[in-house]
Order: sequence, then structure tokens, then C-alpha cells
Amino acid sequence: MRTLKELNSKIDSFLIQAKLKRKPKSNFEKNQTDFLQSLLLNLNSGMTLEEALQYAIRSAQYAPDLIQQAHLRQSAIFGLNHFSIIESSDQVWRMTRLINQSHKTGNSNLVYALSKLYEELWMEKTSEFKKKSEKVSIQLTFLLMLSLISVIIIVVSPIIIIF
Repeated sequence: MRTLKELNSKIDSFLIQAKLKRKPKSNFEKNQTDFLQSLLLNLNSGMTLEEALQYAIRSAQYAPDLIQQAHLRQSAIFGLNHFSIIESSDQVWRMTRLINQSHKTGNSNLVYALSKLYEELWMEKTSEFKKKSEKVSIQLTFLLMLSLISVIIIVVSPIIIIF
């Protein structure tokens, strides 16, 4: 079984490679805020890190690979590590790295760090929605201008024909 140090070094190498090439977001990346929210709720309720991760993974129906990896490894932390290698995403690696470091050092600031990551992901998600809504409003404005031109032509052309 691999140690956390080997997994962290592998994650770091994949992180460097991921900066060079971008791919579309996976289902887990799209729902990572939900996963973090579930994990934070479990941690705040007094569960250990392993238990909180286990319950958060069970509720992550949008990530069957994560559930499978956690079941195969029989540890939620090792399952998350292997899933992050499969997923090869910057955001997933950041979350995994944060969890690994707190598990290894026994850091008590994990909840605070995860909540900051959650806020950052949430702000990124809302900014994406704002960009999409602005794009749609521009497209609708263009369609309204075309319809205005067609109405003007329909109303004005009979008047011009009469005179």
C-alpha cells in the first residue's frame, strides 16, 4: 500500500501536468461544493475525519468512481487520494492535499481551511453563472432588435406602398 508521501508527490506531478492542459469539468468538479458542504457538516457535527469523509463519499452519487475507490481501499482518505489521481483536476487535488496534510499532521484548522475552499469554489461557481446570464441577455437583446426591425418593416411598408 502506498504511503501518503508517495501519493502527495504523485498528486503534485499530476498538478503540474494539469496546468499545461485543460479539460471540461467532470460531474464531481461541478458538484464539488456539495461534497465540501456535506463534509463540513459532518465534521462540524463531531465526526472524525475518516467518518466524515466516508459519509460524504456515500452521499456523492454523482461520483461513482469515488465511491468505488473508497470501497476498494477500505479507507475514505486513501480512496479520495486514488480518486484525485484518476480525476486529475486542480480543484480536487487542492482539496485532497488539504485533507492529507491535516490527516498527517493532526491539524485542527481543517474545518476553517475547507470552509475557505468552499467559499472560493462557490464564488467561482456564481461568477460562471453571472457570465452565462450576461451572455444570454446579450443574445436576447439582439433577437429583440431583429424583431423590432421586422415589426417596423411590416407596419411601415404598407404605408409606403399606399403613398
